Amino acid sequence: MSSAHAIFITAVSLYLVASTDLFSDRIKGPITFRNSIISTAALGVSVGYFITDLAMIFWLYPSLGGMEYVLHHTLSLVAIAYTMLSGEGQFYTYMVLISETTTPEINLRWFLDTAGLKKSSAYLVNGILMFVAWLVRILVFLELRNSLSYLFFNKKKKQPVFP
Repeated sequence: MSSAHAIFITAVSLYLVASTDLFSDRIKGPITFRNSIISTAALGVSVGYFITDLAMIFWLYPSLGGMEYVLHHTLSLVAIAYTMLSGEGQFYTYMVLISETTTPEINLRWFLDTAGLKKSSAYLVNGILMFVAWLVRILVFLELRNSLSYLFFNKKKKQPVFP
């Protein structure tokens, strides 16, 4: 279920951030308040996933993960639910959810390890794909952080000290 959610939310995130006009510069107004029925519904799918996964973690505790998993899922659930219900900050939430692209590789790596295939070529290929996915993710987020920081500090310089 984790991999299915990751593939779905990564595809929706990429679609909304890169392919639609929802978060483009062509629309006037702050990007932090933009949302749509599709963007809100997709966040609802994520909220449902995190509730279900959290319930399974509690049901089978600690075999599916310890307190770090509970904390991660609880914080993610609260953040995504807030964004979904308020409609605020969906662009930034989707930028973070793009990082779910590495989840299927991580799940496959665990499966290959559990199945005793740690010395197989599939394990090696999976490791290379994980590395590439993480590298792309880090580069994208560094670029996003740098761009947003530049825009923020550039606007601050142009604002008058006393309005």
